[in-house]
Amino acid sequence: MDIVKGAPIAALMCAALFLCGCGGGGSAANRPPTASFTINPNSGPPPLAVTLDASASRDGDGFIATYEWDVGTGDTVTGQTVQYTYVDSGAYEVQLTVTDDDGGRASVTGELVANVLPTARITADPVAGEAPVTVNFSASQSTDEDGEVVSFDWDFAGSAQANGATAEHTFTDHGIYPVELTVTDDLGGVAEVVFEVNVRDDAGVAYTVPYVPSGVYADALRPCVYPGTRAATNCTLERLPFLGAEFSAPTVDDVLTRVLVSHRWMGDSFREVLAKLPADVRQLARSVTAIVIASDIRPAHYRVGTGAIYLDAGYFWRSPEERAVVTMEADFRGGFGRTIPLYVPWRYVRNNAALGSVGTTRAELLLPIIAFLLYHELSHAADFVPAARIDDMAPSLTAYEAAVQQPTQWPSSRLAMEHPLRSQIMRELAGVFFLGASATRAQEALQPDEVVAEFASDGAVDFYSYSTQFEDLADLHDTLLMSYHHGYEKDVGVIGRNGETDSESIVAWGQRGRMTDPAVIDRSRWVIDALYPGDAQALHGYLNTRPAPLPMQPGDTWADNVVLQGGDDFSSGAPLPGGAPITLSLGTGAGYDLVGCIHVPDGAPAALRQRLGLQ
Repeated sequence: MDIVKGAPIAALMCAALFLCGCGGGGSAANRPPTASFTINPNSGPPPLAVTLDASASRDGDGFIATYEWDVGTGDTVTGQTVQYTYVDSGAYEVQLTVTDDDGGRASVTGELVANVLPTARITADPVAGEAPVTVNFSASQSTDEDGEVVSFDWDFAGSAQANGATAEHTFTDHGIYPVELTVTDDLGGVAEVVFEVNVRDDAGVAYTVPYVPSGVYADALRPCVYPGTRAATNCTLERLPFLGAEFSAPTVDDVLTRVLVSHRWMGDSFREVLAKLPADVRQLARSVTAIVIASDIRPAHYRVGTGAIYLDAGYFWRSPEERAVVTMEADFRGGFGRTIPLYVPWRYVRNNAALGSVGTTRAELLLPIIAFLLYHELSHAADFVPAARIDDMAPSLTAYEAAVQQPTQWPSSRLAMEHPLRSQIMRELAGVFFLGASATRAQEALQPDEVVAEFASDGAVDFYSYSTQFEDLADLHDTLLMSYHHGYEKDVGVIGRNGETDSESIVAWGQRGRMTDPAVIDRSRWVIDALYPGDAQALHGYLNTRPAPLPMQPGDTWADNVVLQGGDDFSSGAPLPGGAPITLSLGTGAGYDLVGCIHVPDGAPAALRQRLGLQ
């Protein structure tokens, strides 16, 4: 290259680098940045604390110098990552503006919603009926805490849809129909709820279905154990055997194959709890042909004629929609014994808190209350049909024939013979309070102090034990297992009915943890050996470590005696959750052809009727 003498160096460089031209030299044009951000979380109830993160923003030819946020409330904040709390409900538009080192700017927007979701609620009238049945549904109890519900969408078991706060649908055939309501609020929040309608056939009882439709014996469950007024097949053990004939160590899924329900949610609750309970519950279930949970069962009981247990759905509900379908029929025993000025109540307590006395959700109560129900009712099944005998039962027998073959060998019969309850006064009082016998003038004149010595010196864990030998055995067993597995001790006391309620009445005598009382403990040990299907030695060891019963304070009310000196550490572990006070009800009485929790079929043999006090 020729260099011209005297030419400016800059000109020469310009020529060499081909930078000369119109407009002369200068820097390249600035490329604007790219704005991008995330919101976490982008929805939730207020106060809603969110993180605004702009770290994904980019500048290709420099760097981002500033991040400015318009959070949609009138406030502005700066920074690549910031936290902000939305105090009020609403839909908010968030704008991010980024500026780069050369002054280039870019903006982007995003949205978030601070919203309390609505609550969907269904009421129905009627909640069940014989097909065809027309049901009126209402969503009027649905609410939105921070706004209003603006739409209601109904789905009737996938067969029809409707809109509006009310709807009507006719169910033309028997079955269990899930009706789903979806509500949407003014901020787009959505909530759903399901109401199951039970449409009966002409059997006179709730329509039931196997919880596991594919179970080997699913087709036999309803006709054999809950046919209502239909002519039931005289089911043999070949058609529907005891669970223990099929499984020696049943799993949760094995037990569920024998469950019959009138609403699917009942089986869901049962499955949830059964999975959390110890294996000995499933071992006890070997002695049943089926477990029926239905909306019209009250009270819970065991039927000798079918070998099944029948559970009150009042123990299983978790929501208002589930509670609404459970029978509202009052316990027929409510008026029994009202002319007698005393009572012997019981309850379960853990660490000075009665079951159901501490605030919590209904769902959290399912474990302890269903555990108690199963321990008690399955004890009856294992009494009539001990698992050790199942393999020797001829398939041609019915469950009833198998149960009544050897009445003298029932564990309850042997307990009554070897460790009998001796108080005739308590037995006769139980006949009044639990079996509906008429009170005598002498009984109506009894005072609490006259009953204390009768009960305290005898071997029962509660008053109900005196109704039949079967309840005596089951009471001891459920008392042991509620303490061993869950840390709940049984309270029992003698009160005068001088308050408006039993809770307000004055205690004449009472104990917590009576299973270790000298009058009772040998009977407790006997029941472990005769009935407990788990590690008997471990349960014996546990019983041996339990302290002596805690005495109640005479002169205080039954309610005030929940808190006892030493009660904080009397039970094992921390208190289980409670909730609304729970009344644990056990069936009894002639009104349902029940004696205790036992349903006795017509034509029961004389030996059984005598043991039930029916002759």
